[in-house]
Amino acid sequence: MVLDLTVSPQLDSLNEISRENLSKIHDYALDYNIFLFKGIKECIDNNESSLIESIEALFESIPNEYSKLIHNPLGGSKTFKDPSTTSKLQNRLLELLIQERHYRDIENLNKQFDDKIQHIKLDDPSVYEIKSIFFKTFQDSKDEFKDQFRKFALLQSLEYDFEHNLDNDSEYQNDNDIIDQFCDETLLNFKLENTENDETIVNESEIARVILPLASQVILGEDEEEDDEYDEDEEGEEEEKEGEGEDEAEDEE
Repeated sequence: MVLDLTVSPQLDSLNEISRENLSKIHDYALDYNIFLFKGIKECIDNNESSLIESIEALFESIPNEYSKLIHNPLGGSKTFKDPSTTSKLQNRLLELLIQERHYRDIENLNKQFDDKIQHIKLDDPSVYEIKSIFFKTFQDSKDEFKDQFRKFALLQSLEYDFEHNLDNDSEYQNDNDIIDQFCDETLLNFKLENTENDETIVNESEIARVILPLASQVILGEDEEEDDEYDEDEEGEEEEKEGEGEDEAEDEE
């Protein structure tokens, strides 16, 4: 059965393994990904002009044989007419992570007071105010992440048609598959005490779990290969010049 993106995901609908793995994710990693996913979503929902311009420029630069195979989320307009399925899948993950955060918040409150609070479902996870200190710390430095949000929003907007149209062969068949990809060994084993400071955690622990479509990975990979080739050519030219300089010095002697 193909995943229905129009139906909101529910934490209690996950299987036991997914639920258990999600509960093991460290608060810091959970909050960081919620913060990151929210920022990416806002870029797309707000139709940021710089993001729209970047997508237009990117599609103009892609060879025709590639562009025919790639879904255009703008559809010829200046807004997101049909956002990528990849971004929709990540939004499902975001909703599940916020529900998990909400569950943990209630658990923490119940540990502090005798009168217990009953767990209730969130009608709209996007409006839930997260109380976590970690999350608030990230929010305080939100402006520093704007370029990162925009970059990921751009990459998520570049997917093949077969990625855009979910079917029985798609990688994600249900919400358990989404959680499965999120809760990998690195994230499950992440501990806050393994790092020296907040900057090290964000930059070096690789805890971000942004879902990227195959098309963006392929094109990004080709760009990186071209950059590597360019760097190698420059290094070769510099070595040749150095060699010529040494030969001239020997002749003078």
